[in-house]
Amino acid sequence: MSKILNGNAGISAEISLRLAKWLGTSPDLWMGLQTQYDLWKVISEKKLLKIVPLKHSA
Repeated sequence: MSKILNGNAGISAEISLRLAKWLGTSPDLWMGLQTQYDLWKVISEKKLLKIVPLKHSA
């Protein structure tokens, strides 16, 4: 848990199940929060700016 709180590890499926049972929530809540954090992290690092969109031919 210390690694997760310090940003050195993410919430795995197993951890989401454990947190859900311990706190009376759903595993989907924890997996969703992890996904949102992962997306925020990538967007904030501006890695997407380097991706060139695929051009579709008519």
